Amino acid sequence: MGRIFPKAGHTPDSCSHPDYLRMDRRFEILELRSGRYRTLVANSPFMSFFYAENAPEYKEYKLKEGEFDPAKHQWHETNRTYVFSRGLGILIMTIGILTFLGIFSPKLGLAGAGLAIIMTLGTLSFLVTTPEVWVPDLGSGEHGFPLLSGAGRLVIKDTAILAGAIVVLADSAKGVLNQIKKTV
Repeated sequence: MGRIFPKAGHTPDSCSHPDYLRMDRRFEILELRSGRYRTLVANSPFMSFFYAENAPEYKEYKLKEGEFDPAKHQWHETNRTYVFSRGLGILIMTIGILTFLGIFSPKLGLAGAGLAIIMTLGTLSFLVTTPEVWVPDLGSGEHGFPLLSGAGRLVIKDTAILAGAIVVLADSAKGVLNQIKKTV
């Protein structure tokens, strides 16, 4: 029981309480999720304008997953890190909903797939703009291209999303063309 619910008082019943779930979702959106993309966005010439501070500043204010430091948290609030994270979450959910609705409306699927392609190309650009996606030289002799760090593996998964979005785009475009042919 301790491994699954490590904190005292956390049982299956207490974890399903609505306040606990609301707190847990808020923590993931504000702390963990934003931390995964912080360095990538800060180093991107295409997206760094979302943040108030420059990329080098991030090294001083990095938070480990699960860590809470009030001063660092305040810095991220001021820097708009969490605002960007929330916006990204809303964008990803919107793209997913539009893509799903493509089952019923090819035009919505076309919009969702087009947005997914744009988003994944933006994410894949981090492979070029962010040094932290490659394994650093820590003395083992194995570093740099083609060895991806954790951040790089997070980014490279978007190639599968891109492939799926292209398939959905083609299928949705075919559906839109069929609808046009029927009306002509």
